[in-house]
Amino acid sequence: MKKWREIDTALHRLEKTCTSSWTYRQCVITLLQQELSFEAYCLSAVDPHTLPSIGAVTEHNIESIHHQILKNEYLQ
Repeated sequence: MKKWREIDTALHRLEKTCTSSWTYRQCVITLLQQELSFEAYCLSAVDPHTLPSIGAVTEHNIESIHHQILKNEYLQ
């Protein structure tokens, strides 16, 4: 549990130091890769009112299916 608190603290620090949402998402992925093992990632910013992605940082294999991921997440 302590490790997740440290990650949460690091995420809050990133919120204050990153100069753009794209940079923030890149830094979040880097931070999580240090703690978790994963083969692919997709970190999207989504307009909460209309639901389209307004920007995503994805691993190259995910890019081609990104639209389908969002469709599955928000419409199904």
